[in-house]
Amino acid sequence: MGGSVAQQIYSAAQILLQAVRIPRANIAERLNSTLNQFLTWPFRAGSAYIIDAEGYNATFDTVIYTSSETKSEGKPVKINALAGKSSVQGTRALRSLSA
Repeated sequence: MGGSVAQQIYSAAQILLQAVRIPRANIAERLNSTLNQFLTWPFRAGSAYIIDAEGYNATFDTVIYTSSETKSEGKPVKINALAGKSSVQGTRALRSLSA
């Protein structure tokens, strides 16, 4: 990736916009891959199963979280490691995730 950070983000966004037009494209996977190009350790983007302190849980297509590992796929992400979440197909929020 060359150019300024702004140019890199713009280029990545253009690629994502093209992917939206592809039938059956896994947008969440592409979004996570793109975000991981810009995130640095200890932050990661990926789909995750999240459990809060009260035992409520949900699966999200895209979350940004801190991790001492390179991937957490298939493993729960603790609520205190969550930096942000997004769902490509709609909003599914934990009650305790509310601001």
